[in-house]
Amino acid sequence: MHWLISMRPALFISLAITQSLQALLIVGSSLPGQAQAQNLYRCGSTYQDKPCDGGQGQMIKKNPSPSTSDKLPLDANCVRRGEEAKKMIWYKEGGALQDRMLSEAKTAEQRRIVADVYAMKGNANDVRMKIESDCMAEKEAERKFGPRASEDEASRHQAAERKAVTGENSKDSSKPDPAEAARKQKQCDELRKQINALRNAQKAGGTAQDMETQANNKRDTETSLKELGCTK
Repeated sequence: MHWLISMRPALFISLAITQSLQALLIVGSSLPGQAQAQNLYRCGSTYQDKPCDGGQGQMIKKNPSPSTSDKLPLDANCVRRGEEAKKMIWYKEGGALQDRMLSEAKTAEQRRIVADVYAMKGNANDVRMKIESDCMAEKEAERKFGPRASEDEASRHQAAERKAVTGENSKDSSKPDPAEAARKQKQCDELRKQINALRNAQKAGGTAQDMETQANNKRDTETSLKELGCTK
């Protein structure tokens, strides 16, 4: 009987330590921010949130560091498009006219970026982020619905060959695709804007080389408009 009485204080101490540990774990898991990143150490009969003196003791609980970012990385093509847009924004802020920028653009994608830059409002960073965001949305749409019609010559020939092989009267091609129709309409509108801008640039005049470049760009854009099947 005497030995049971003598063990009672030790039992109470053990229960108190266990309850204290549980309380620390509950509080530590419920606190936001920095408290969640703290560790819990057992130093003899006590518990604390820092290592024991002399490096002794045992780590009871270790919280992982929170993730720094859950953002998806930008597509490389979207990054490049954003860089191109940033350069064109600098020219725009420096007083360059849209007609001149369109006449100097060498590819359909560059002409599209010029049209977007001059159509959007906001500072350089806002416009660049919007263009990159639209690019990522296009990539997501391509992942879901397939790649959009390309404007480069090789892809147009490949599309024409596939169309000749499959035929225009196939069962699948007779079904309208709302996503594809909206994408096509957007491309047609952008091409029409480019043609109007190039037409205005030709009326403004310029050197013989500039006029030739504008004429070539206008002809290429009109060809793209026709091959996409856009109605005038």
